[in-house]
Amino acid sequence: MNAPKRLTVRFALVAGILVLLNVLSTRLHLRFDLTAEKRFSLSEPTKKMLAGLKEIVSIEVYLKGSLPAGFQRLSEGTAEVLTEFQEYGGGKVRFRFLNPIEGKTDQEKLEVFRVLSDKGIQPVNLKIQRDEEDGYSEKIIFPSAKIAYNQQETSVSLLESHMAMSPDERLNLSQALLEYKFASAIRQLLHPVVKKLPTSWATVK
Repeated sequence: MNAPKRLTVRFALVAGILVLLNVLSTRLHLRFDLTAEKRFSLSEPTKKMLAGLKEIVSIEVYLKGSLPAGFQRLSEGTAEVLTEFQEYGGGKVRFRFLNPIEGKTDQEKLEVFRVLSDKGIQPVNLKIQRDEEDGYSEKIIFPSAKIAYNQQETSVSLLESHMAMSPDERLNLSQALLEYKFASAIRQLLHPVVKKLPTSWATVK
């Protein structure tokens, strides 16, 4: 084989390897943790819990659409954490993002508010500055998620509400607590607390 052909073959092999590595990294969602605080690594207890799931965990996150920068970061951080949950859960974790009031009439929105409120999910009314002429506009969002497992469900508020913190500090703390909140909610569904009857009831035959 002459030199030009050898170079062509080598180039093709290198290109093929790079394509293969790119596909693998995309499918496996490989992410190297280069931070000292290990932000992108799930804890071992969480990994163990996810690996032991017997049924499907379905998660609906109500952070979708055009969001202010801070809430967009929270939405993206939530997607990253849940993607990790999905991987360690062996396909037993499924999630989707949606805007529960998108495309709804005013009457339908009121019904959505009622249903979500019954689940412990409350709306947040944001004031968004458009420009100097238009001033501020209002946007209602639901920084929460609903988690269902084995015919049971619970809700999680993704936004911390410490009044002493600035909005950015609250959003940063909210993102830092995502794994803890989702893992705690799933554990609650895995091991529901059984309410005991009062002794006087239990003794009545």
